[in-house]
Amino acid sequence: SAYFSPSGRYFVDTYSTIADAPKTVVRSSDGDLTAKVVEADASALYEAGWAPPERFVAKSADGKYDTYGVILKPTNFDPALSYPVIEQIYAGPQVSFAPQGFTDSLGSRAAYMQALAELGFVIVIQDGRGTPRRSRDFHMAMADEEDSFALIDHVEGVKAAAATRPYMDIDRVGITGLSFGGYASMRAILLFPDFYKAAVSIAGPQDYRTMISSISVERFFGAAPPRGSEGDVYARIDNIHLADRLEGKLLLIAGEIDQNVPFNQTVAICDALIKANKDFDLVLVPGAAHSVGYHPYAMRRVGDFFVRNLQHREPPEPFVP
Repeated sequence: SAYFSPSGRYFVDTYSTIADAPKTVVRSSDGDLTAKVVEADASALYEAGWAPPERFVAKSADGKYDTYGVILKPTNFDPALSYPVIEQIYAGPQVSFAPQGFTDSLGSRAAYMQALAELGFVIVIQDGRGTPRRSRDFHMAMADEEDSFALIDHVEGVKAAAATRPYMDIDRVGITGLSFGGYASMRAILLFPDFYKAAVSIAGPQDYRTMISSISVERFFGAAPPRGSEGDVYARIDNIHLADRLEGKLLLIAGEIDQNVPFNQTVAICDALIKANKDFDLVLVPGAAHSVGYHPYAMRRVGDFFVRNLQHREPPEPFVP
């Protein structure tokens, strides 16, 4: 981050990487170093056994772009073993998701995924086409496709990472996400059932037409047209009409008082799955809002679900997230 002085002659520059702790310096507007302010000391963190995420680079499915992601491994990692893979996804058009700075590697999201890794998984977090902070062509690459948010890039990203990491078992891949990530994890297992064997969709929109606020996709596709209109994008991007494609294991998690993604979104996909005669699990947390994915009970259920369905064993007792 950079904060300029009122005159514009100087700025405070704070920078880090996923492995290097933040440093804050003052620079002149031409970039010359003026003063060192502070440097975070992460030595105790490393001495305690923490390891930063491992960065990887892949190619988008069309071969045109580099895509970026990170891998998290359990602290007792053994490269001679074979680990099932869990992807944590967001994939929304409004934010990039893969950790880029040091605090991203330590925040609640990374800590949550590290807890899953400790159960014996390799975790992948990545950004594909459709995410911002790149070119417009990158951002809008697949907007007119059934796979509007380029989830195919996530499939190819996991495969690319595993190509040089034989400990990643891509025959046992799961996916999970919260909010737009709940939408994306649901859509991923419906569009790519041969790749994703298990999914946890947490507080996920399933039909953006019926959302109170659809701003995350309205900026991408415009406002929803009347139902049944020719070329209706919102009919194409909802997960409801894909429910009959479910083949893998699915867990839906929702909060009772979620104001961002109301419970009716989960009810709608449940109704579609039941009509398609598909098996799934549902957890509704009373009193929980949109942050339901960080509720201790929900976190335990996520871990238990992936242990049972990707490792094919009973989870440890007790698992305290």
